Amino acid sequence: MVPTSAILTSWLTNNCVGHSKRATSLAMLVSAGSLASMAGTQVYRANDAPRYQKGHLVMASSILLLILTAIIFRFILARENRRRDDNLTKGLTLIQFMSEGHLNDLGDRHPNFRYTL
Repeated sequence: MVPTSAILTSWLTNNCVGHSKRATSLAMLVSAGSLASMAGTQVYRANDAPRYQKGHLVMASSILLLILTAIIFRFILARENRRRDDNLTKGLTLIQFMSEGHLNDLGDRHPNFRYTL
């Protein structure tokens, strides 16, 4: 699961703009990972030895859920990127009327921001 952790962490931090939003999101991810680790220790019970079928089934289901969630999330982000591209080509932004300070405050709502897929 270590490669999965690195991939999810980098994906999360690339798609969060702003220090506090990024730090909060990362803390929530680490907390969820810790809770999952605690649950994982309870899944593999000594009376299920030596095959641990229940534990393997729960872990395989968790990984499948993670993969499906990542695929769905990728499609949602791609759709949002396309929507932002369409809005820019249609000229639906008021970016020329905003000061630089306001633009920096927009974060991921900035018209030029694109999510990392």
